[in-house]
Amino acid sequence: MGKYGFRRLVLKAGSRVKIPRTANVAISPNVLFIWIPKTAGTSVFNLLQNMGMGKYKSLDRARHIFPGRGMATFVHQSIPSLMEAGAITQKYVEDSFKFSFLRNPYDRAVSLYYYFHRFQRMSKEMSFVNFLEILEQEWEVNRTLKVPVEEELPDRVCYRGEWVAPTDHTLYPVGPYNVFGWSQCRPQSDWLQGVEGEIHLGRMENIDEDCKVVLDKIFEMGAEELDKSLELCTRPVPKANTTPHGDYREHYRDPALKRIVERVYQTDFENFSY
Repeated sequence: MGKYGFRRLVLKAGSRVKIPRTANVAISPNVLFIWIPKTAGTSVFNLLQNMGMGKYKSLDRARHIFPGRGMATFVHQSIPSLMEAGAITQKYVEDSFKFSFLRNPYDRAVSLYYYFHRFQRMSKEMSFVNFLEILEQEWEVNRTLKVPVEEELPDRVCYRGEWVAPTDHTLYPVGPYNVFGWSQCRPQSDWLQGVEGEIHLGRMENIDEDCKVVLDKIFEMGAEELDKSLELCTRPVPKANTTPHGDYREHYRDPALKRIVERVYQTDFENFSY
């Protein structure tokens, strides 16, 4: 049955992908949501799930549950890595309307810090200053780290989509996994790198207006056959999975902290004009 055969059978038998009854993959347009961590992705997905978008957050789910067409997100997995692993096809990526959302890197760093605290991804005593210091150290050591080959990945990464250990601060590159160490802390540019074709980029700071542009495009492609009666285009995006932290600028009273963020996320500042 192979190295992972039994686990695959268990997953396929017991998995449940939450797709509403209104969804019809056969008539859904091909839409690919590239979900960068801490950029309001849960809010955007919850909105599009009402139109039939599926979520495939592990390599195994992408391989065995994704139907190869329709509206999909692979959460924080690398699209080129999934293509290389044979989980999704180049044709699907080429044919899809591709979009993603971005966030101010200063704000995103603060949100990551509170998110990691909330889910015990770091010690309770770690301050924001310590977090940024470790982030900078890891970036210097791991900025060119290669994506691990599949045979070297823990089973949990392949089948559950993530490997979380509070003591593992390794800044693993974006790969065929949802979460691996501190991979969520990589620059936003990393999730878009290697994805050929046009990618529509919205901004979290302008989420209601930019989400409306995305929805209009999807309806244009024929998704009104699913359920346009939801009047999604006129609704504010419902906020979900938020990590309250007040005004992020209060965390940067020391200019040295801003400089750390600017060094680690240099490509984001350069590519996205923040």
